[in-house]
Amino acid sequence: MRRSALSITVVVVGALTLFGCADDGRDMAPPRDDQSESIIAPTETSAVLDTATPAPTEPMTLYGPWLDGGPIPSAHTCAEAGTFPSISWTGIPAGTVSLAVVMLDTSDTSVDPVGRTHWVVTGIDPSVTGLESGVLPAGAVMANNAFGTSETPELAWRAPCPPAATVHTYVFEIHALDQQIELPPETPAADMVRAIDFATIASASLSGTVMAI
Repeated sequence: MRRSALSITVVVVGALTLFGCADDGRDMAPPRDDQSESIIAPTETSAVLDTATPAPTEPMTLYGPWLDGGPIPSAHTCAEAGTFPSISWTGIPAGTVSLAVVMLDTSDTSVDPVGRTHWVVTGIDPSVTGLESGVLPAGAVMANNAFGTSETPELAWRAPCPPAATVHTYVFEIHALDQQIELPPETPAADMVRAIDFATIASASLSGTVMAI
């Protein structure tokens, strides 16, 4: 019963309201001749989504004067002059503070399980895109290799020189670092390489072989 009485009341109130609006003695003003636009601003019912995807980041790549896994030219071994080769790289990521280069003899694990360190260069500016054979860029520092010690450091490139009748694999690495390496150059090679690995945000490698007759 209460539900029916409430319904009748709502209908009566609605009718009185409608009657009052229609009979208040006022007429709606007609539109002006220059009024052609609605005063209600339209609202957007949908948004355009940006479906563009960022370009993929170029991976770091290291290049040398031989194909990856191929023989290292004898000019860069102990069979000849033994200077370090020209190498270049691409894909240095944003946020790189410095670069480092490492070369390991991965066939010689007598000193370190990852290989014997023949070459370490730190302090390379991120704008540098390569090294010329036998030449270091300004600011770069040659660090101790695994043939020296902290007491008698060998701050130099040690050319590949495997024992007679053997083939050794050498791996060149370029490291993009998020900080400068503050260790002194005479730091033992294994410790220096670990510090480089810890600061690395991206890297690339190039391997090569040397066969001793």
